[in-house]
Amino acid sequence: MKIVPINSTTHRALKIRESRVFPNAKKQHMSVLAACEIMTSSIHYPLVFIKHPDTGRFLCLALLGLESGENLFFDEDHWKATYIPMNITRTPFAIGESGQDDDTMLICIDEDSPYISETEGAALFDKEGNQTEFLNNVATSLSDMKSHERNTELFIKKLVDFRLMVPISIVMTDSGEKETELLDGAYTLSEGRLRELPEKQLLELHKADYLGPIYSLINSLELINGMVVLRNVTTNNPITNIQVKYSN
Repeated sequence: MKIVPINSTTHRALKIRESRVFPNAKKQHMSVLAACEIMTSSIHYPLVFIKHPDTGRFLCLALLGLESGENLFFDEDHWKATYIPMNITRTPFAIGESGQDDDTMLICIDEDSPYISETEGAALFDKEGNQTEFLNNVATSLSDMKSHERNTELFIKKLVDFRLMVPISIVMTDSGEKETELLDGAYTLSEGRLRELPEKQLLELHKADYLGPIYSLINSLELINGMVVLRNVTTNNPITNIQVKYSN
């Protein structure tokens, strides 16, 4: 992976192959979500939180597989869900920072991406070096994602401030009775703690439109059983049991 800012000199001839299969995610077993994606994603994927190993800040994740390197929703010719997280669909583009105080966003690209071509796909620049409509749309999408990141930080901060986060462990048992813990250090939201919040705090969550995503997150863990079904179709060592264990 080689992420660099896009410029009209170096990248004038580049084109982007358009794909709805997203082979870049073939071995991706989780994807970071923005708060605005939670309700839609929760229809398809179990959602959890983990802490970033460097910053200690919580991230919301959609689980795509039951172990590292496994994506149960990827197929060679289609994706087994009608919604694909933005963090996957934005590939090969990324958001960069200019390093200036004005918080200017840079449009970056992964020069090692298999999506890049000089012979086929959507052009980034025209012959005069001007951004094409395609690249303008990419810039708009990345700008929206940057705004979503800020909103997600506010959403998660409120969950932490109201002490709604609780640790969980997801334990799988295979046909040989071997137990494996999925995703060490996972968290979800406590429905019990939510019910016990003072009326003032519940009203605050309601006014911020946070209650929908909160309940979607809580209920999404039921989908872990559906992932077991997908997994067992493709393995000779099926999962015979999976449990979500909650901690206080």
